[in-house]
Amino acid sequence: MGRDVSGLFNYLRNLRSNIKVKAKFSDQVIQIDDILDNDKTGIVSTMYDFMVHSATVPMKIETQNKPLNEFLQVWQKKELNKNVNIDIPIGLRALSAENYKERWRSSMLALNVIWGKEKFGKNGTWVVPKKMWFLNGGAVITEENGSLNTRKFFLKVDKKENVPLKNEKNKSIFIRKPFTPWHKSKVVPYFTQRGTVFNALMKNAITQKQSDVIEAIIPILLEMKAGSDAAMIAGMNPTEEDFKALKDKLVEAKIKFDENGSFGDIIATLRNDVNLNYLIPDLKKIFDDDIVKSTDRNLLSSLGMIELQGFSSTRQEAILNPKVLIEEVVDAVYDWADLLTQVMFEMLERNKILHPTLVNNVIRVIPGKIN
Repeated sequence: MGRDVSGLFNYLRNLRSNIKVKAKFSDQVIQIDDILDNDKTGIVSTMYDFMVHSATVPMKIETQNKPLNEFLQVWQKKELNKNVNIDIPIGLRALSAENYKERWRSSMLALNVIWGKEKFGKNGTWVVPKKMWFLNGGAVITEENGSLNTRKFFLKVDKKENVPLKNEKNKSIFIRKPFTPWHKSKVVPYFTQRGTVFNALMKNAITQKQSDVIEAIIPILLEMKAGSDAAMIAGMNPTEEDFKALKDKLVEAKIKFDENGSFGDIIATLRNDVNLNYLIPDLKKIFDDDIVKSTDRNLLSSLGMIELQGFSSTRQEAILNPKVLIEEVVDAVYDWADLLTQVMFEMLERNKILHPTLVNNVIRVIPGKIN
């Protein structure tokens, strides 16, 4: 058991981790995916989902022609992305959600549009986007040395093949980099740029080490036998019943920790009348809430929830101000409306031969109310 106790102390002395944000864009996106797929912070994925859901509002496409308005209303609800695959939803709303997910995940928006004809009026047709989807932003490569009007983009298919992203007869590509200046070719994802990734890695390292300590304690206690010469001399020798009760409590607390990640039962179990300091160091400091408070505060700030200090007559209070978060969500909605407007402008251009009188219509994309 001496080796196990030594291992426990090594855990306690090495509560540090190599916290490093990747330098390469594609690796940064992979880091973000890892955080969102298994969010040990309990904050990032929750706020991410909230931002996406808040921004996914209806988009009204409006022209000066009533039949065209009705046609586009049916198109965006029943025809867009129809029969793409059994797991791809039909309609503009689902595409809107994908836009916001990719905006905050990779911050490299590459919208692929496939054009085709739909029946319009009694005998005519109208060219519309038949299929629209966002490419994996983490796989998009930007030419580093190109100027603004010549810069090229590629989709990384595998280690050897990069496919050029360019407009074709029945296909259009729209690239947007909402958080990158035009003159820069390198994109930095929103979560990386704001410090969310760094603070998420920091909290993950802390909670992982806390979990490691618990994993190290349980087998040691299960192997313990009551009694030691030093303890007997000191008059602090626990009985077999004391050890059995402590072991049972720790096992139960460990199960609760696995279920909900709470350290409360572990700490409460170790606060008892049996003096085990000669075997187990004081763990309360390791599991103290103050250890992660600053990291949680930094995480919320990086997501736009700025903490303001307020004072009452009896105590200091912390107030979270979501103004920055709200402004980002509103900006995201208007950016998506602008991008859809560009798609609609191209739609009019592709119909100028079939419908020369209708293409002169003013067309607008009007976002709905953000709740």
